[in-house]
Formats: sequence, structure tokens, C-alpha cells
Amino acid sequence: MSDQYKVKCKVCQEEKIRMVVGTYPNGKDVKYGNETGKLWSGRTCPDCNKARAKSTMQKTRAKV
Repeated sequence: MSDQYKVKCKVCQEEKIRMVVGTYPNGKDVKYGNETGKLWSGRTCPDCNKARAKSTMQKTRAKV
């Protein structure tokens, strides 16, 4: 399972490597990761997804 693709991230619009790293427990859905092993979230690269999650958590914690 070392299929590698160059995919354009829908957030940063950069072309990055996305490769198959395994399957989810249901056995049919595929996990995609980058060369360091971090998972893609659909067409969003791991770096952009991390930034999105960070800003969401900052907003959530500020409300409390």
C-alpha cells in the first residue's frame, strides 16, 4: 500500500504528496497520510487541518 499521489489541498492550494497508509476498521475506507504519517482530512492537508482545529479550539475555550 504505497500508492502516492500529488494532490492539491483545497485550503492552501499547494500540491502535496498524499499516500495510502492503511484502512479504517470497517475494511473498505482508505486512510491517506503524508510522508511523515500525519493523516489527511478529505482534501485538506494535515497542516491546514491542524490550523483549522487550533482556531476552533481557541474559540471554544474562549467562550468558557
